[in-house]
Amino acid sequence: MDISKVQMINDNVLFFFSGGHLQDTIKIKGGLELYKDTSFEPTFSIKDKAVVVSCGNKSKVPLASVVWINYLVTHQDKSPLHKEDSGAYFRGKDEDVFLWEKDDKIQTMNQWVIVEPEKIEVETVSSSGIISFNHKEKGNEKKGTIRFLNPDITEKLGLKVGDLVLLDKNAHYAFKFKGQELYRVDSNYSILGTENE
Repeated sequence: MDISKVQMINDNVLFFFSGGHLQDTIKIKGGLELYKDTSFEPTFSIKDKAVVVSCGNKSKVPLASVVWINYLVTHQDKSPLHKEDSGAYFRGKDEDVFLWEKDDKIQTMNQWVIVEPEKIEVETVSSSGIISFNHKEKGNEKKGTIRFLNPDITEKLGLKVGDLVLLDKNAHYAFKFKGQELYRVDSNYSILGTENE
């Protein structure tokens, strides 16, 4: 199949995941070389970041954007449409994308809001006199600052970038964005309110 000629339809999106995930051997310190069986490796050790190489006429994901997606796109039950030495191509839908970046513009998709969690450090002193700093959460909620969202969420809920929001304690998905841990939060269910400073 010539993957460069594939044109997706409707809200289907073709993602390309790059990486050296098809390596056949692993070298271990001391010169030992192990053979890695790649005949069955459904997720190919792929992360949740890809590039959009084709999108359908109803898709809202920009072509050639870098996207962060639901890990289920590359889940063990799904095979790639095509794989090559430099990576693999998987099919997904708009609903699988929660964040995209293109030309210095970063925006969420659908109901997703990206939040930077607030770290609460509490100093404690043990009986031996050792001081430690812990992340401590009180109650059933967390706090965080909105980093990215889309205009539909601003219009619907009145939220904006920089708002400090109260989150349901267990209703988030952590992911890495440019080396920083952020939360992907469902604005319909997981944002309990905003906090005024």
